[in-house]
Amino acid sequence: MKNKKGFTLIELVIVVVIVAILTVISGVIYKNHVRKAKMVEGKTLLNTIADSQDVYYSENETYYSTQGNSFYNTDSTLMIDARPNKYFREFRTENKTTYALIIAKDTEGKITMTMTLSSKGAPTISIKDTGNN
Repeated sequence: MKNKKGFTLIELVIVVVIVAILTVISGVIYKNHVRKAKMVEGKTLLNTIADSQDVYYSENETYYSTQGNSFYNTDSTLMIDARPNKYFREFRTENKTTYALIIAKDTEGKITMTMTLSSKGAPTISIKDTGNN
């Protein structure tokens, strides 16, 4: 018998299965990291807008409300830069009588973050994540 060098079909199938499993696992890990990055960026943006709202409230005794649905450019009233970024594109603030809502939606429409500001207490953040199903 000759000593043949090479791989058998079973060995190749096992290698392909192992590579497929590693690919699936790494894809899930990557997706979770992107989701966490979105959450951090969204909270940072909400806090930036909230700080500006607090300054506006101290000067005007009311919260600032964006005109229309959202603001996409630098807002000179609040002195913030709320242009679209990597993960979030829609920001808007709604002035209610005793509180303000700051709403940010991600580019895929899967994450909606809402911060409630009140002059009488600490801000609260609620997160609706429909992409984690």
